[in-house]
Amino acid sequence: MNKLVTVLLGLGLLLSSCESKKFEIPQEQVISTLNRYAKQYETEERVTLQTKEGDITLKLYAGTPLHRANFLHLVKNNYYQHGLFYRIVDGLVIQGGNQPDIPRLRYELPQEIKPEYFHKRGALAMASDKPTQFSSATEFYIVCGRKYTQIALDEFQQELKKTYSKTQQEAYKTMGGDPRLDGNYTVFGEVETGMEVVEKIAAKKLYETDKPVEKIEFKIK
Repeated sequence: MNKLVTVLLGLGLLLSSCESKKFEIPQEQVISTLNRYAKQYETEERVTLQTKEGDITLKLYAGTPLHRANFLHLVKNNYYQHGLFYRIVDGLVIQGGNQPDIPRLRYELPQEIKPEYFHKRGALAMASDKPTQFSSATEFYIVCGRKYTQIALDEFQQELKKTYSKTQQEAYKTMGGDPRLDGNYTVFGEVETGMEVVEKIAAKKLYETDKPVEKIEFKIK
């Protein structure tokens, strides 16, 4: 019986490794490969993220072509069919992306930080272990955030040595978001419909590690 279990576990690891290889991109070929995907998906700009709480429609920005192409390629090839929102940060962002049964993809994306795309309420952005340098291939987050006063924004600008435009400041005061993340991560889309679903997920009960007590599954198509 132990030998059978060992064989089955080995087979499972082999299959998961093979599954990840079909998504993997050699780092030196990331830009050329994603430019090719961008042409393939040039008419696509929206995807639907489905959860048991409801659906979220995500609009992807043409102004961040590499992130948009990478995300669409993963979606179109069914990478996000068994996703998990495994992290909720103080009700500000919900994060997910890696497949539990597939080894983490190793390639990274060059940042495409644009001043017109910022962390307002509903922003879709790519996570990173190395802020301002590279984006994860698969890890993304959606901003829920909160509203800020002008005094708070002024303090952030001074403390973080950032300058928020009038458009940013107005959005953070009226819509909300998380201005502290601006300039560090690539925002490549936004929630078009279903923000109430994001808020329901962001309000879930958490362990002390930002991990939700309830398993929050999703798929994107």
